[in-house]
Amino acid sequence: MLHDVKVRIMDHNSKSATGNLFEQVAGELEDIPKVPTVPFPTDEIIPHAGLEVNMVGDEWIPATQVLWRSWTGRRKVWGMEYHGPVFNIDRDDSVPYAGKRVCVCQECQKHVSPESKPN
Repeated sequence: MLHDVKVRIMDHNSKSATGNLFEQVAGELEDIPKVPTVPFPTDEIIPHAGLEVNMVGDEWIPATQVLWRSWTGRRKVWGMEYHGPVFNIDRDDSVPYAGKRVCVCQECQKHVSPESKPN
């Protein structure tokens, strides 16, 4: 009989403690800001570390990988100027862009078509 009473007291205390714990957790969850389940549009573009493109004058700005690989102007990788092929922004192939380039060095002009090369 004493064993039955102890089990009932433990069950009652366990249920009570569990109920209190759930109430506490639920209260804390209400304080957490809700995370949207549907992504909303944003115009934020996160640049890739170390990639920069040259704007007007001597202004360098961070760039995404897609922008950097298709930039026809001057480009830098980790602060060092890069000379090499440019690729089309809207295609996923590895065919170099053959249009006009800002840099006139031999490496940058390697894939430029003859009619787009400077005189």
